[in-house]
Amino acid sequence: MKLNLNREQWLLLISTVVMGIVAVACMSLGGMVGSNSLFFDGVSTLVATLISGGMFLVASLIARQNSSRFQFGYWHFEPLIILFECGFLLLAAAFAFYRGIDLLVHGGNHIPVGLVFFIELFFALLEFGYFLYLRAANRSVGSELVRMDGLGWFSDSCMSLAIALGFGLAWLAQGSRFDWLSLYMDGAALLLAATLVLFSVLGRVMPAVKQFLGVSPRALDAAVTGVVGEFVKKHGFVGFTSYVQEVGRSSVIEIHIILPSGFDVGAIDTLDAWREAIARQIGEASPDRWLSISFTAQMRWAD
Repeated sequence: MKLNLNREQWLLLISTVVMGIVAVACMSLGGMVGSNSLFFDGVSTLVATLISGGMFLVASLIARQNSSRFQFGYWHFEPLIILFECGFLLLAAAFAFYRGIDLLVHGGNHIPVGLVFFIELFFALLEFGYFLYLRAANRSVGSELVRMDGLGWFSDSCMSLAIALGFGLAWLAQGSRFDWLSLYMDGAALLLAATLVLFSVLGRVMPAVKQFLGVSPRALDAAVTGVVGEFVKKHGFVGFTSYVQEVGRSSVIEIHIILPSGFDVGAIDTLDAWREAIARQIGEASPDRWLSISFTAQMRWAD
């Protein structure tokens, strides 16, 4: 059976499969060698796998444009996916903090630090390599979902590298007077990984929350206000109102231009020409932009 997928969907689907393999491998190896930090690395990657799968489904829905139920499209699912991811990662990080502190308080644990170092280093290089691949592939696609998925790979690689460096130092310290560090490295690495996850979540959750709450983006609002304000001033019209919102990759722009009472617009084509002029100045048209421009002589239709 041939899958009818576009480039964006293929990138997200393959990323989900590869990420799932990495997650299972991390958790399996972590359980085998008794490393809590390696196991947690796998858990966080598993969460990222589920979210990557969700991004693939969202990309598939967005490709349909709209439906009778979702007549404005499916863009609003993008911030929801990010919020779900952040919620799961916060829960995982909270448990990791608890487990890491528990290990440090109770004397740590014996694990083969050298083996864990090489395992984490391998996964760090693999994850960073896949991040570079997604970034290069997305140059021709320009997908926000693929970009976010790539950032997930990058953050995973940073966490794996940080854990690997910690275990590498503990491995080098074996046989010296700092040999006791190897007992506490798993707990310390677990706390470090949880901290990195926490900072990653904080950096991603606020934009998603703003989109979910419908907060108007200042940059887009300023751009629209500047373009329409200049247009109104040029033609000597009464004024205008504008409303903007960004949800996922979509931009929703609503503009109402107030004309003088009794103003003769002539042919209806004049209004369409004005709309075209404003639309061009706001930016290049795309399927992700909803732009509505109306003309009225009564303020009540512009509020």
